[in-house]
Amino acid sequence: MGSTRLPVQPWIGALCLVGLLGTGCGGGPKTYPVKGKVVYPDGTPLTGGIVEFEALASEVGQVNARGTIREDGTFEVSTLFPGTDKERDGAVAGEHRVLVIPPLLTDEAMAKGAKPAVDPRYRRYETSGLKVKVNPDVNEITLTVKKPGQ
Repeated sequence: MGSTRLPVQPWIGALCLVGLLGTGCGGGPKTYPVKGKVVYPDGTPLTGGIVEFEALASEVGQVNARGTIREDGTFEVSTLFPGTDKERDGAVAGEHRVLVIPPLLTDEAMAKGAKPAVDPRYRRYETSGLKVKVNPDVNEITLTVKKPGQ
């Protein structure tokens, strides 16, 4: 009787790859703290929404960083998963395209004729025109957005 070979389970290779990436890469890309504020041209803050950075060139491929815009217009971006090393979190160094997504309008607000808080062009990287450079130092960024029709 010949020897019986057991088939290699595909999940074993995937598990090994995940283990290597988790330990061999230092736990993710090197990121730097980024804080900022989203304002209108008159300096009034955008009072909610999301800001997202897309790295234009990164050694680790496509890397985005995201943050929630607070009521005073301030934000901090994060690339890592929640609950990870906050002192090391932020965005990868280099040039980034930026998009700004304002808070969604309620049906009631739209029925009363409310307009979006920012021009729709800021919702897409391709049309926002917003770019920032993240450095391995202090990153304090002000993003200026316009309302629809401005």
